[in-house]
Amino acid sequence: MNGDANVQSNIHVGIDLGTTNTVMATCKKPKYGILKSMVHPINQYVTATRVDRNFYLPSVLFFDTDEVKVGMYAHDRKSFGADKRILYNTKIDMGRNVEYANNYTPVEAASEILKVCYDTIRRTIMMRGDDVFPDVTITVPASFRQNQISDTVRAANLAGFKKVSILEEPVAALYSYINDQILSGDSDTIDFTETKRMMVYDIGGGTCDICVVDLQIDRNGVYDIHFVITGRYTEFGGNDFDEQVAIGVLNKLFQRYQIPDSAIESPEIRNDLVTQIMPFCEAYKKWYSTQLSMGYDEDSITNVTFGKLAKFLDHENVELDVTYKEYQEYTQMFFSDDYRHPKRDLTDKLRDKHVIKPVHELLKKLKSMGERGIDCVFLTGGMSEYLPIKTALEKFCKCPVLKAENPMDAVALGAAMSKFITAKIHKEKMVDISDEDTSAETYEPFEEAPEISAAPQKDERPRLAEAIFIDVENQLPMKIIDANVAIPCQGEVEHDFHVGSNGVRFHLFAGQSQWDPEMRILYDYAQTFNSLVEPNTVARISYEIDEDRFLKMKLHLQDARRQVFDLTVDTVEK
Repeated sequence: MNGDANVQSNIHVGIDLGTTNTVMATCKKPKYGILKSMVHPINQYVTATRVDRNFYLPSVLFFDTDEVKVGMYAHDRKSFGADKRILYNTKIDMGRNVEYANNYTPVEAASEILKVCYDTIRRTIMMRGDDVFPDVTITVPASFRQNQISDTVRAANLAGFKKVSILEEPVAALYSYINDQILSGDSDTIDFTETKRMMVYDIGGGTCDICVVDLQIDRNGVYDIHFVITGRYTEFGGNDFDEQVAIGVLNKLFQRYQIPDSAIESPEIRNDLVTQIMPFCEAYKKWYSTQLSMGYDEDSITNVTFGKLAKFLDHENVELDVTYKEYQEYTQMFFSDDYRHPKRDLTDKLRDKHVIKPVHELLKKLKSMGERGIDCVFLTGGMSEYLPIKTALEKFCKCPVLKAENPMDAVALGAAMSKFITAKIHKEKMVDISDEDTSAETYEPFEEAPEISAAPQKDERPRLAEAIFIDVENQLPMKIIDANVAIPCQGEVEHDFHVGSNGVRFHLFAGQSQWDPEMRILYDYAQTFNSLVEPNTVARISYEIDEDRFLKMKLHLQDARRQVFDLTVDTVEK
């Protein structure tokens, strides 16, 4: 491979590194200004011994005896039940200090998926005799924090990519949608010569990414995109639908075979059964989504059976049937009307899993800023194929809901086009109600980011959307950094803290106030002292928030030795 960064390829590759599936697309340098992007099949294991090409690469790893196998074969292994050799849904752990049972980290898992893409590019995309590796853009959620983006770039480096560009998934999907409208000559195409405020709602297999952008395209075809507000990073998607339906099916089987709860020896056994049932539920989801998209009403939808469970406790060849009415019943929690009354329990894994709740929060924040409302919603992502989601958005937002023609492909297609689209993307005034900012364009490994010039007379720096709180002794969280503070910033917490002789451990929260029911835990910090200190030693905390909203904290012991500990080291994110 030619390592000369000045040598350019005529082909650009876009990779949508998804929670459930990874998609890759290519776009050649356009002639006559016409962009044509296409999804490119990815080489992968379809059986234990056979490699074939498929347009979608399941983001699943199977640790076989001799190698890591990624793709359809690994995905199909999930139906055998819980297995420590299988890894999936690892994207939701990017940016966290997590190590799985097989000693893999989220970065290493992502690198295995990207290695398959890298190998496919080398084998099937590069022209014969061509030693110029194509430019590559990898997409990330708009709500990804800086550490999550950095982990994505690290994974690409480990996979063999020397340089990648990073693009927000909503922007990539918009590129694809608008280009499709231009090519089709659709008379209903929105006129983007005037600024349109769009809420992009991207719901995939494991994440729901929402943001509001102002978009205008001038006569020269230059995209002018202003990020107005970005929602929280929400781990909600098609996998949650599959899991809840699987739980419903499991309970139905308990009733059918009159199995008491006491027959299940441990939660692990129940979870294993749910894991085995989930692939069948995924098939039901796709079937009912297809039926609805074809215009069938609820009463005329055809119910089908997608197979049998070879062994269910003491029973064999158990049929797993799910009617559409049952499917709706099992997933009703995601469409309920209680999103205005949030739960306080931070340990409830379903507390943020709701179709409308993140939209409600985003629009409420937009209104509090004195900003105008949205003109339309752009719906994309694999789960957007399930029609009730579009219906719920239309009912709540009371505006047109546009939908990507090929939502599974839109992000990868747009990423592939991105090199040939002239765009001005503005984020300097963006309000981010996620944990940290996601500002990122192009990353080159092991290089320092350029310094940011001083702010103009009018302070237009990003501001912290929520206050930061700390809980040292499981008391009511204490505010240490105010909301709306301009960043970057640094300072010292005005409160004193007392530490134990061995070390200190505390929780860090983000929210609007001490009583905020939406307050969420950011990190669980733990620091062990190098040597014992006197019990109840007074300590001070200093902090710094950089341009990327990455929070750095130091603990200063007020004893004779004046020890200082970096609290951004050895942290475990919740």
